[in-house]
Amino acid sequence: MASKVVASAPNKVIVTGEHSVVWGGNSIAAPISLRNKAEASFSGSCGKRPCVRFSGKWASGKVYADGTFQGPALLAAKAGLVRHFLESEKVGLDKCVQIKEVWGGAPKGTGNSASIAAAIALCLYKIFGKKPNKRKLFDCVQKMEEVAHGGKPSGVDANAVLSDCAQKFHKKFLRDGTSVPVFEDVRLELPKGSVLLLVNSYKSGKIANTGDLVNAFGRHYGFVNKDGSVKKPGDLSQKERGSVVAPFNKIVSKIQ
Repeated sequence: MASKVVASAPNKVIVTGEHSVVWGGNSIAAPISLRNKAEASFSGSCGKRPCVRFSGKWASGKVYADGTFQGPALLAAKAGLVRHFLESEKVGLDKCVQIKEVWGGAPKGTGNSASIAAAIALCLYKIFGKKPNKRKLFDCVQKMEEVAHGGKPSGVDANAVLSDCAQKFHKKFLRDGTSVPVFEDVRLELPKGSVLLLVNSYKSGKIANTGDLVNAFGRHYGFVNKDGSVKKPGDLSQKERGSVVAPFNKIVSKIQ
C-alpha cells in the first residue's frame, strides 16, 4: 500500500453526435489537455468509523463502506464509486482515506464528473495496492456517472477520459431494448494551424442536465408516450431510430 498518491485524468469533448448517439447514432469523442486531479492519503482523523473523506471543488464530506455518507446529496455519486470499488476488489475499509479533488478549470459539458471519477478510482486502486485494467476503471467511473446524471450513462464520457486518442462510438441495440456500447480508436488530428475552441455559453438561469436535453431531443421527434413521457431509445423500432440518426451520421462521417 502507498501512503500518498496523486492521479489525474483528462476532460473530454464530444466533437460531434452528442445527442443522436443516445438513439444509436455515431459520435466522436476525444480526451483534451485539461485534467482534473485527485490526491489521496491515509488519515487517522475521520473518527471511530473508517470512511473516505472528500474535500475540494465538488461535494465535501464522508463516505462509508456501505455506501452511506455524511454531506450534500452530490456525495451519493462518490459513494456509489467507493462502494463498487470496495466490493469488487474485496477491500476492507479499516482505515480512513482522505481524498482532495483539484479542478483543472474545464467548463461544464467537458466530462468533469467522469474525469474526477477516473482520478478518484486511480487513487483508490493505487493506495490500496491494487492494479486496475481499463475495464475496472471504466466500471468505477460508470458507477459514479449513473448517480451524477440520474440514469444509465452511455459510457462515452468514461471511455473518453480513459483513452489516449479520439473514440468513435455508437450504441448497439439488442432485441430486448437494452444496448451495448461499441468503441473504436480513431487517430484523428486537427488540421495544421487550427485549434479547438471551447465556449461556455451560459449566462444565467437554470442549467439543463443531460437527462433534460435527451428528453427535449426525443420530444422534438415525437417519441412521446400517451402519458406525455418521452419514450426511451430502446422502446423504439430500429426503423424509428434509424430515421433520427441517418442525417446526423452523415455529418459525423464528414467531420471525421
